[in-house]
Amino acid sequence: MIRQAVFGRAAALAILFSGAVFGASAQAQEVTDAHLKAARDVIAALNATQRYDEILPSLAERLKSEYTLTSPNYQDQINKAVDGEALALAPRR
Repeated sequence: MIRQAVFGRAAALAILFSGAVFGASAQAQEVTDAHLKAARDVIAALNATQRYDEILPSLAERLKSEYTLTSPNYQDQINKAVDGEALALAPRR
């Protein structure tokens, strides 16, 4: 019984010690511009974002149609505002 308690304490101490030692040495690496460019090139080569390309235009059209149904007299302003915001968001994707 006493051996198990001593073993349990020793195991807990070992875990705490290893966490402190290995946790201190694990630091985040800096991401260079070359790494970012390489990652973007890989994503572009794989067409990984292709399925997301239609989300913004689709949502803009849905938003315009919903707002136009509720306020048809503001259709021009709705179209202008939604298109402007969609174009402003497009470079961020």
